[in-house]
Amino acid sequence: MLELQNSTSFEYILMENDLVLVDFFATWCPPCKMLSPIIDEFASVRDDIKVIKVNIDEYKPIADKYDVRAVPTLIFFKKGEEVKRHMGFLGISQLNDIVDELK
Repeated sequence: MLELQNSTSFEYILMENDLVLVDFFATWCPPCKMLSPIIDEFASVRDDIKVIKVNIDEYKPIADKYDVRAVPTLIFFKKGEEVKRHMGFLGISQLNDIVDELK
């Protein structure tokens, strides 16, 4: 799993990986804090999807580009194109189900 380090790498990661989950979060967001360890665990057990965390306060232009209006927002990309979006908390089994559905 990656925490975004610069905005240039974001588009590259989306284009260079078949399936990507982007976790748009904020450090002040309680549901984001609850979701964070689940995303970490999910990323550690699934090697068939790249997981990126994007802090909306640090990368507002990226959040704006993808119309992120609430956190947490999870966006799944396939070959650089958005294929699914979920706002709010998810469990690891729900994440697994979504990825399996998208494959």
